[in-house]
Amino acid sequence: MISWKRITRSPFSLFYKTKVFLVAALLILQDDKRAYKLLLPLYAFIHVPFLHLNIHEDVWGQQGAFNDLLFRSSVLTITGSLCGVLGCAIMMLKIPECWFPGKLDVWGHSHQWWHVLTILGPLLCMASGLDLLSYRLEQVPCA
Repeated sequence: MISWKRITRSPFSLFYKTKVFLVAALLILQDDKRAYKLLLPLYAFIHVPFLHLNIHEDVWGQQGAFNDLLFRSSVLTITGSLCGVLGCAIMMLKIPECWFPGKLDVWGHSHQWWHVLTILGPLLCMASGLDLLSYRLEQVPCA
């Protein structure tokens, strides 16, 4: 059995939860007129398998094929989430254009980076889910 104190009070868990909450809260509260708020529950649904397995399994403390797969899946999901947040931040802050005004009008502007990162993020989350699904279909006898 996994201790809830160990999951919720580990340094990695607290750091990850704090950073994700702060970035998400700042991005959501910044603009009230955007229609993307309707899609936030859909994006949050991507993380349900990741959260479920991390609650019920000890990813960080044990060794074995299943825990290696869970660790890889966790890294893919966290990286995908960070890609989405980074893409949104780059688009809102217009990062390359503010450093090099007028030089990135055709290639390399924030809108292109936003497209790359917001496509890469969900693809990484999907790869994580496919890894978990393939493990379930191949290894678990009652699936």
